[in-house]
Amino acid sequence: MANEEHLALLRQGVHVWNNWRIRNPDIIPDLSLADFSSTIDSDLFEVNFSKANLTQAKFVETDLIEADFSEANLDGANFSRSILSGAVLNRASLQATTFVGAKLNKAKLNYTNCLNSDLSKAKLVRASLCGSNLNYAILEGTDLSEAVLIGASLNQAKLINVTFSGANLNEASFVEAHLTNSEMCRIQALGTDFSRTKFTGVCIEDWNVNKYTKLQEIDCQYVYLRSGKKERCPSGGEFAIGEFSKRFQIAENVIELTFHDNVPWKAFAYAFNASNIRVLDEYGGELFLREYKILDDGLVTIKVTHPSNANSDTIKEILEQKTFEFELKIAHLEGEVKAKDSALSMMFERLLSAPASQNNYIQAVNVQLGESSTMNGDRHINTDGGNYIESNTGTYVQGDYITMSQDLTHAAAQIQNLIEQLERKGVTVDVAQEQVAEDMVAQAKANSKVKDKLLKWGQSLGDATVSDVVKGAVKLAIRSAGIPLP
Repeated sequence: MANEEHLALLRQGVHVWNNWRIRNPDIIPDLSLADFSSTIDSDLFEVNFSKANLTQAKFVETDLIEADFSEANLDGANFSRSILSGAVLNRASLQATTFVGAKLNKAKLNYTNCLNSDLSKAKLVRASLCGSNLNYAILEGTDLSEAVLIGASLNQAKLINVTFSGANLNEASFVEAHLTNSEMCRIQALGTDFSRTKFTGVCIEDWNVNKYTKLQEIDCQYVYLRSGKKERCPSGGEFAIGEFSKRFQIAENVIELTFHDNVPWKAFAYAFNASNIRVLDEYGGELFLREYKILDDGLVTIKVTHPSNANSDTIKEILEQKTFEFELKIAHLEGEVKAKDSALSMMFERLLSAPASQNNYIQAVNVQLGESSTMNGDRHINTDGGNYIESNTGTYVQGDYITMSQDLTHAAAQIQNLIEQLERKGVTVDVAQEQVAEDMVAQAKANSKVKDKLLKWGQSLGDATVSDVVKGAVKLAIRSAGIPLP
């Protein structure tokens, strides 16, 4: 039974109660079996019930917005139709607790024990239930849109007609759960265990699973590939036993390529064939296109299966590099690149003349023009795919190519050399650093791979044995490119 003194304090209002809790942090309130929906004012906004004993308490239709129930014992309590938006229930014990029709939007229920609880028709939009135990819980008609359930356990839970759209279910467990007719559009389910779940009628539009997602022994007659029960799969009949797992389980030998502005199909086709020849020679197996998907914001993904004895990262790197190389070749052939006097043009020529079997990455091309050479025109500083053009009507000094594929220690000599050459032309070291940095930034904006390399250079600044002048140029480039310094 509830402690009458504690109830009397609470009847004086939330402000009095919360101040008493602050002054008496070691006292654990006993409010078990109390009926807050009738004996206490139903408005308990921001009340502090942390660590309190509230077993079998009644909060029917009670306003508990942003209330603090952290580490409280709420076993058997009744929150039917209550408002708990923004409430904190982290590490609370909620065994056999009732939340039917309750509003828990943006509530925090991390690491709670909700064993056998009833959350039917509850609203948990954007709620956080990381690491929580929801085994055997009932969540019929519950809305968990955009909720975070990372590492949560929902084994043998009843999840019929649940909305998980946009939720993060990474590494959660749904073993033997009933997910019938639930919406799982755009969910994150990396490493999630759906073993032996009842999956019939689930919508899996744009769900994100990986090779660690377990889909073994799923009981599923059909699913929908689009929300609103559209695109039934299979369109007629039912899945045979084990067929769902075979169709949707991602094998460990599958890689995913992402393209930001649609797929450069012509370049990708050449790259795929060239890569396939290499993979066949080295691993005795072929590549297979598995899936093509258009995502939001212009993103496109392609999934490719490779031989099981090949390393996924290696195969992905080969395909990405080959696609990039063929994009350059095609651009040159179609007349889109006309800088014939630049090192970039020379790089294209080298690519075009390379034998089809050559698989080396694009290497730096050095423009060797002696210091006494004279040229009326522009001076080009090149950074792995672009030009920095400096007006120059005097002596044309050597313009080395900065190899962005190298680590910072190896590229430092080229950067230092460019800066020194500019200094010999009468440019101050600060301006020289800025000019070299500007060119690297221009290429980083045009090529995400160059930006990634700049980021790696920045991460190695503390350990790299390079001059302060080089470090200064790299830091300027990183800042201008909008990359946070480590």
